[in-house]
Parts: sequence; structure tokens; C-alpha cells
Amino acid sequence: MFLGGGDIVMPTLFAAAVLPISLTASVFVAIFALLGLFADHYIFTHQAKPRAIPALPFIAGFSIAGFGLYGLINFLL
Repeated sequence: MFLGGGDIVMPTLFAAAVLPISLTASVFVAIFALLGLFADHYIFTHQAKPRAIPALPFIAGFSIAGFGLYGLINFLL
């Protein structure tokens, strides 16, 4: 499994862009980006027929979900 530069830079830029909103939001984005990476790795290692899969959709999707979850929690509290 190889990660490209975009797989690292894009979630990092998103977390940095969210930092002016709050540090907690940035941490949520970073943690969920890692969860996306772990989900991608799990799917990659448990394929019936091993083949390359893109990592960025999982990482970006989880990052956006983390930001959405932060917004929901912030809204409800």
C-alpha cells in the first residue's frame, strides 16, 4: 500500500483550514482522517482479489464527516 502526496497533504490542509474555527474542530478532522486511512487499509488488506484502490476518497470522506460531526455537536451544545 502506497500513499501519494495528495493523500497526506489534502487532509492536512483541511485540518489547517479548519483551525481558525477551533482547535477542537481541527483535531476532529485529523482524527477522522486517520480513521479513513485505517478503513482504507482494512478494505485493501481484506480484498478477495488484491488490487490497487484509491486512498483519498476514504480519507477525504472521513475528514468531512468529522467536520460535520463537530458542527453537529457544536450546534447541539
